[in-house]
Order: sequence, then structure tokens, then C-alpha cells
Amino acid sequence: MFIHLYIGETARRIIERVSDHKGRNKKSTMYRHCIKINHERISMDNFEVIGANYTWKRKRKIAEALY
Repeated sequence: MFIHLYIGETARRIIERVSDHKGRNKKSTMYRHCIKINHERISMDNFEVIGANYTWKRKRKIAEALY
């Protein structure tokens, strides 16, 4: 079993990001990747938030870089 990791930073709500990756946003890199390799699609069951809820973009970028 392979585990795919994606680390990213966003100020948007998790449900919006998951919806984009599931196909709402056809330009989503994660969505295109899943389609290309016939990989299991993103869902709330296989999506995890790590890190803190920072409102400042600079702090989010630092946290993203550390992960």
C-alpha cells in the first residue's frame, strides 16, 4: 500500500479544499494527479490537516516549509 502525501498551505476552509481536490476545481493539481494515475480520489476520510490554524500567511508558509 502506498501513502501519498501532499503538504500545502491555505487560508480556505478544509471542506472547500477537499471539494476542489475531489473535482469541483478541474484545474486542481491533486484532482488531475488522481485522474492521471487512476488513484483513489480525495475524500474527508483520507484527508488530514496537520499544523495549526494560522491566520497570518507568513506563519502558514513557515509551517508548510517545516512539514
